[in-house]
Amino acid sequence: MLTQPSSLCAFNLTIAATAVKTISALLIMPIIYIGWLAIATGIADGHAYDAKQLEKQWKKQDNFSQALLTDAITLSEAAVHWAPDHPDYLDQLSRYLTLRYLIDKDQGTAERVRALLLHSRTIRPTWPGNWAAYIDIKHYTGETDADLGNAIVQGAHFGPWDPATIQAITQAGTTNWKVLTQEAKTAVSQTIRRGLASPVRGLPMRTAKLAERGVSGWTIEFTQALTRTLVDEEWRRANTGAYIRLTLTLWPLLSTQQKDLMLVKMMSKSSANNLLKLAKDSGRLPFICPRLPRTPRFNQLCASALTP
Repeated sequence: MLTQPSSLCAFNLTIAATAVKTISALLIMPIIYIGWLAIATGIADGHAYDAKQLEKQWKKQDNFSQALLTDAITLSEAAVHWAPDHPDYLDQLSRYLTLRYLIDKDQGTAERVRALLLHSRTIRPTWPGNWAAYIDIKHYTGETDADLGNAIVQGAHFGPWDPATIQAITQAGTTNWKVLTQEAKTAVSQTIRRGLASPVRGLPMRTAKLAERGVSGWTIEFTQALTRTLVDEEWRRANTGAYIRLTLTLWPLLSTQQKDLMLVKMMSKSSANNLLKLAKDSGRLPFICPRLPRTPRFNQLCASALTP
């Protein structure tokens, strides 16, 4: 009779000890997981950093090679292996694989780029750089579908002033203008306007050159939209070269009234020497000189510029 309470007490102590061990294990598991996550993230970050250093090397020293690209891809793959849901590492790997696709044109590589970007987007859906990269790979692979138009609209929404997004939309939008929806066309026109007006050094001229590069996709509708931008926009003096470049490209398509208006704008924002140089470089000088004021200075400059 006296042994029963003692046995019951021992049993209760055993249960309590087991409970303590279980609770301790449950408490320590998150700590172990957090520790492992920190280690994995640190390893991934090291691989991603080394890949970026290779990228900096080929950009700074202008010594890009497929071997360097392969090493950067291998390091980025390792980063993604250790941190498969880190959007920065996913986007970084997609960028290097896009460069590889431009070299080998392998569709498997392009599919992998799209998969990485879509996975990254589920984690960070409003990141403009992701939309820009997605637009680029769609453009490079010639996928002129509704998905491209949607990406252009979303990219313009989430990154209206982001340089990478502006360049991606300008390039893909001008080349594929004919197949875009009206909403996407509006996004392209507004993006070019922002690119030309951007305070980011070099971006206005890159925007102008990318718009020119897509000249094969230009339509009457596009040239009219671009003309409205050039006519209506208040040109930033620092960006005058970009505006003039596109104006001269459009010159044969402008009406007489528009030509007179644009000439006044160009002359008010640029020196005579610079204007004539840009006109000569674009092959428009014979069309520009007859419309310039008949002053000795302009006559002399035009005579000198037209001399072979």
